[in-house]
Order: sequence, then structure tokens, then C-alpha cells
Amino acid sequence: MTIGRLPTTVAAVTSGNLACSFPGLQQVLYVSPTRSFGLVIAGKAPHIVLCVLVLGLAAPSLFAMPIVELREGGQIVPSLEHLEAAPDDGLEQVRERAFVPLGAGTPNFGYSARAHWFRFGVRAGPPQERWFLEVAHPPLDFVDFYLVRSRAETIHERAGDLVFVSPGGFHGPHPLFALPLTGGEEATIYLRVASSTVVTAPILLRSEYVLIESYSSGFFVAGLYYGTFVVMIVYNLFLFFSTRYRSYLYYVFYLAAFASYVFALDGLTLVYLWPDCLLWNNQAAVVFLMAALLMALIFAAAFLRTRLLLPRIHRPLRIFIALLMLGVAASFVMPVPVGIKVGNLLTFVVCLLMIGLGIGALRAGWRPARLFLLAWVLLLVGSMVFALRSWGLLPDNAITLNGFRVGSLLEMVALSFALGDRLNHLSRQKQEAEAELHRSQIQMLESFARFVPREFMRMLGKEDFRQMERGQAVRKSLIVMFCDIRNFTPIAERMDALVLFRFLNDYFESISAVIREHGGFIDKFIGDAIMAIFPDEPNRAVAAAREMIRALDDFNARKASADWPPIRIGVALHGGAAVLGTLGAADRVQTTVIGDTVNIAARLEELTKTYGVNILISAPLASALKPPPDELRSLGEVEIRGRSASMGVFGL
Repeated sequence: MTIGRLPTTVAAVTSGNLACSFPGLQQVLYVSPTRSFGLVIAGKAPHIVLCVLVLGLAAPSLFAMPIVELREGGQIVPSLEHLEAAPDDGLEQVRERAFVPLGAGTPNFGYSARAHWFRFGVRAGPPQERWFLEVAHPPLDFVDFYLVRSRAETIHERAGDLVFVSPGGFHGPHPLFALPLTGGEEATIYLRVASSTVVTAPILLRSEYVLIESYSSGFFVAGLYYGTFVVMIVYNLFLFFSTRYRSYLYYVFYLAAFASYVFALDGLTLVYLWPDCLLWNNQAAVVFLMAALLMALIFAAAFLRTRLLLPRIHRPLRIFIALLMLGVAASFVMPVPVGIKVGNLLTFVVCLLMIGLGIGALRAGWRPARLFLLAWVLLLVGSMVFALRSWGLLPDNAITLNGFRVGSLLEMVALSFALGDRLNHLSRQKQEAEAELHRSQIQMLESFARFVPREFMRMLGKEDFRQMERGQAVRKSLIVMFCDIRNFTPIAERMDALVLFRFLNDYFESISAVIREHGGFIDKFIGDAIMAIFPDEPNRAVAAAREMIRALDDFNARKASADWPPIRIGVALHGGAAVLGTLGAADRVQTTVIGDTVNIAARLEELTKTYGVNILISAPLASALKPPPDELRSLGEVEIRGRSASMGVFGL
């Protein structure tokens, strides 16, 4: 720069001092930040005095320390000057040093081991108005407040997480200092901030009225925020006791740990829980954060059913959970700065892992993973904003200050909806499984009924085949029918086995339909023979036998077009007492009917060929017919193989 015609070199410019040297002349200009300035001239150039006077008059407006006017009933964000110093430097060492202007706003230096000094001037407003200085950032270890009055009187107060407050003293969530200034009085304020956590100093000047309003609204918002946590914890705990789903219990533990972490982060634990445990208060934030991350992973493993849906990820996830358990134990003794940095890093890792697990479960078809995925995306965004602000990469504003809390609140609500969706999904799955089981049971009953007729079970006094066991038996009065194809062996010799198989199935279908229509049921198929059972109703049994002969004529007529030879059958009926039951071994059981009644019916069927009749009825059964058929005729007494006494028979 040039002053007059002489070249001038600016040797040093700070907010506190201006020093100019003029080459060729032994003269130095010092301009102080006050209203006066000092001039030392060692040369003989009087015309330079005028230029120096101009600079001296202009210097206060260019380089003066910012002075804040305390207006009535307001809130002010002061313009600040900043100086970084060693941790053990005091006020006397720093007040003569050059401070760097920062302007208005919130200074944020991330994690820093240095002490940070801030300076600004203040002029008091009306005498009836009380003002306070608040550093609206809870987790700061030490905040030293110096008020230097114009008459060189200095007031020093200290606050912070590691500052003990005597009983009855004020210990709010934020460092707060009163400004004992009278109307129009000027003073210089120095603030020293040192912390093992993030060094950020949102400095606010508030009147008493505004401070009270701010605390009231702040406590109201905090009440809503933490009240939501309490409601969610109670609600999900109730659901756990109602459903016994462990996911709800894990979610309750996660909410409790996460709420405790945010509570400690807001400085409220030191106010309401342990005001005398200063060292533990900072450590508690690390412990709660690590516990919240641990419970989040345990909750995710249970909620997403990783053992079933993501078996390849489940084992590494369990290892990571075990490592986090060790991390929780270590967080009790871990240095706070290290713990917070590790916790912030793990928060990103866990959020990314949760998003990956949600995507994997969604691809595996687990529908509730949609809301789970949304919840962790919201928390990840909020955590990123919070971490970037903590590291000084984002400025302090309404978004960065509240993004984490808004993200966590939305995550909490989304996870609650996800749990509800999971409960509904499991309920639907259970209903579908029960419906499928019911259909399967019906199909099993229908399939089993093909092997064991329901009528047989009813005669045994059973309603369900699962009630049937080996050795169950009951004596009943019933009618036994035997039906056999005559001369079937020559027919079978001329047929292929598969063709014969289909032929018999068609024949049995035609005959069994007639038996069912008349109240009987087939007990078993014996080669080409049929053994059927009828309740003790002789007329219906005889009517079934006569209808079977007519059904055989229709069957032969259908098969004649395919060049099948016609077949004939013999049917025998006998009634009496018999035993129905289950017979067999432990691993193979079948139903059967045994007794003399069965044996007689089987022998009578053999005699249909001898007498040349289609239907043969024993005399005891024929005498029970009311009225007997007109075609019924006596065939006399016959000797039945295996019996000593003869028996009368009738033919149709």
C-alpha cells in the first residue's frame, strides 16, 4: 500500500493491532482497537503525520472488537473472535494475543485437544432487563466464563459436564451464565471451551424473558420426544407379554438404551439422574450408545429371522454381535473421546448392515422388511447429519441440530409399524398354515376313507382315524356279502397285467357304487372278489345284490364294443354275529371282520357255481326278509365245507 508518496509495508494486521513500517524511514505506526492510537516517529517527515492520523481514526471501525448491544426482550447471536490455545493457558496469557474474527454463527471445531477461546464486547441495555449467556451444547467438559468490566474488574465462573455444582446450585442442560451489567455499561466477555467430545459452541445472549420462554418450549419439545419413547416402550412391552414374541422384548431394550443415550447426549442425565457423578455421566453416553447398537443387531436378527431367511449371513452376524458385547463391556473403561469416535463409526457400520439385512430379507420374501429398511435409512440419514456436524463438516442450523432426533423419531415409529406388520404377517401365515393343515387333514381323511370306510370306524365307535389303534374290536350283528367273478382265471391268462388292472378297477367302480347306494360298504378287495358289509337290514342287502347283477349287464354292454368277453358273478349273503376290529402288527395294521358268519358267506359264494344261480342266500337270512322276493326259491339243504351241520339255502 502507499501512504502519500512513500511506499508502506503492512507488517501485521489483526483485530487488535495494526502495525505499519515505512521503508527509508525509521518510523512505526501502532493502531490499537480502542478509541485512541499511539504514534512513534523516528524520522523527519511531518507530512506523514496526516496520513497516520487518518489511519488512526479509521482503525477503530476496521479492526475494533465486535460489541453487542443488549436490546430489551431479545435474543442475539454475537459476532465472535476466536483463539486456539494450549489447555493450560489462562486469561492473562491469551488476552494480549491476536484473536481471529469468526463472525456470527456457531463455531464448530469437531474433536479437538486444544482449548478454544472466544471474545466479544457487550453493552448493557435498560437497567431493568437481565441478560444471560448460554452455550447451547450440552456435552462440553469445561466452559470458563470471564466478564472483564471497563474498570478492570473480572468475574470468572465455570460450568460443564466435569464441573461440580454445590448443593442448591443451578445445573441446567446447557452452560448458563448471568451478565451482571447495569444500563449502558460495557464489558468484554471471554469464553474458554475445552472438551474431550465435539467442541462446538452455539453461543446465545438471551434476555430473562426469552430465556424462560426458550426453556419452556424446549422442555415441551423434549417432553414430547422422550414421551414418545416411553409410550413406545410401554406399548411394545405390553405386546411382548401378550404375544410372547421376543422381537418385542428386544425392541424394548433397544428403545431404552437409545433413549438413555440421547438423554445423556442432551445433558439431562446430569440434571435429573446423577448430578454428582460427573465422570460417569460422560462415560454413560458411550455405554448407552454401544448398548443401543448391540440391541439393534439382536433385534434385527430376531425380527428378520436371519437363521431361516439369511442362513449365510446369520453366523457372521452372531460373531459381530459377540464382538459388540465385548465392546459394551469395554465401553465402561474406554476413554470417552475414543469411545465416542468408535461409537459414531459403529453407528454408520450398523446402519449400513441393517440396510443390507433389510434388502436381503426383502429379496427372500419377508414382507415386514420393507418398513424395517425404511426405518434404518431414516436413522442413517439422521446419523450422517449428526456425525458430519460433530466433525465440523456441516454447520450448526435447524436441520443439522435436529436431523438426528427427527431421524431417530421416524425410525422408532417405522420400526413399531414394522413390528405390527410382522405380527399381522405371522398371523396371516398362521391362518394360512392352519387352513392348509385343515385341507391336508381333510385330504388325509378322504384318502384314509378309501382304505378304512367311515362306516367301519363308526361301528368301532370312532369318529377319527387317529383314534384307531391295533387290537380294537367290537361284536356286531351284520350281513356279510361275498361277490366273485366266475371263471376269471382263463380270462386273466389272456390279458396283459396292466390291461387287467384297469379292467378290474372299472368293474369294481360299477359294483361298489351299487353297494354304497344300498347302505353297505366294501371291507376289502380280494383279487377279483369283493367282501362287503351291510348293517342288519336283510332287504337292503338283497336289493343291493339284485342291483349288482343289473349293473354287471350294463358293464358288459359297455365293454362289448371293445371286444371284451362278458363276465358273470356269483353273490352270496349271510347274516349273523361277527367281530369288527383292527388286526396286525405294531407297524402294520388293517381292519377286518372275522367270525363264523364271514366263513359261511365265503363258502356260499363258492356254491353259486354248483347251483347255477347268480345270488345265493342262507336260510336264516332269507327268513328275515319282509316280504321275501317273489323270485326267491329254496334250493334245499347243503353241506358247507368246514361245518358239521347242513344249512338251507335260497337262490335268486
